[in-house]
Amino acid sequence: MAINTINSTDVKVIYSNKTIVITKKFAQKIGNPLSREFKDFMELRNKLSDFEVVVRATSKRTKRETHKGLNYDFMKQYIARHDDDNATVMTEFKKMTVKTDDNLATLSYGEVKAWFLEQYPEVA
Repeated sequence: MAINTINSTDVKVIYSNKTIVITKKFAQKIGNPLSREFKDFMELRNKLSDFEVVVRATSKRTKRETHKGLNYDFMKQYIARHDDDNATVMTEFKKMTVKTDDNLATLSYGEVKAWFLEQYPEVA
């Protein structure tokens, strides 16, 4: 029986409301009458002829907060403009980003970005 070859993530049969729900990607695959998916789907459709076929709506992802342009150069320039007279924040920034004999490891960009946004929340 070829129906068993249909991927369960592509097709869902809901018997309670007589609906066959398919993904958009699967709908594109069955658009080709020479494809295996088309043949399998037609067999399913013949067995469940009174069922309605619906293409599943995809859920939209909420837009993540991004900090476009927040790179090391921007951070360095921003710190230079807003740091105190002793340059304490710039000193800390350089400790995190510049390798020296005393400081062999630097922090990742994500760690530096988190620290920077903690120091200057108005940038976020």
